[in-house]
Amino acid sequence: MDTYTFIAEYEGGTYVSQAKGAGIREACSEWGKTLVQNGNIPLKNTSSFFKTLQCDLEELPPACLDDTPNVWYFLAEAGKGYVHLNVIKTHPSATNWQPVQKKRLSLELQEL
Repeated sequence: MDTYTFIAEYEGGTYVSQAKGAGIREACSEWGKTLVQNGNIPLKNTSSFFKTLQCDLEELPPACLDDTPNVWYFLAEAGKGYVHLNVIKTHPSATNWQPVQKKRLSLELQEL
């Protein structure tokens, strides 16, 4: 199975995650399943989104970008809006990393 990196844009936010699949459609489906389980994107109804995602994948599958192998664009309907997805087939060695503990950064402006 190959690893795919998903860069999703939804309602002003950008969300990055990865999924594995034998091909782009299978990876998109796995990404959707993970989204439903983890709620990585603040959708109003994730189960409805997943059903719509499956239909969208059949009707209008991800489009490979011209002159850019292993990169796709996909538009998935999400209620009254859309999730814009950029998908990149990721080299296996790029996925051998250790996760870093998430930290919230806060910046304060100081007067000079």
